[in-house]
Amino acid sequence: METIRHEGAHQLCCELGIISTECRSLWLIEGMATYCELDHIGARSTEKIKWLKAEIARKRTVSIKDVLERSQVDGLSYCYYWATVHFLIQSPMC
Repeated sequence: METIRHEGAHQLCCELGIISTECRSLWLIEGMATYCELDHIGARSTEKIKWLKAEIARKRTVSIKDVLERSQVDGLSYCYYWATVHFLIQSPMC
């Protein structure tokens, strides 16, 4: 079901104009899709958090600049993209 919700989020974001079809920012495209793929949209992904914590433990973190410029679509990249979008949507505004 996660894959169906993930791919559906891609279509819905484009159809509603949330993300332009010309958008090439993987962090936004894949971040929104991973944000929507769990049973509850916007839920905390324990799997992705586990991956990110492992990277922190290995001292292999990346800067936000690196996340925004990243061109990979792999498991770890999905974690970074999800975390970025989750932070931007869930963080309280000042």
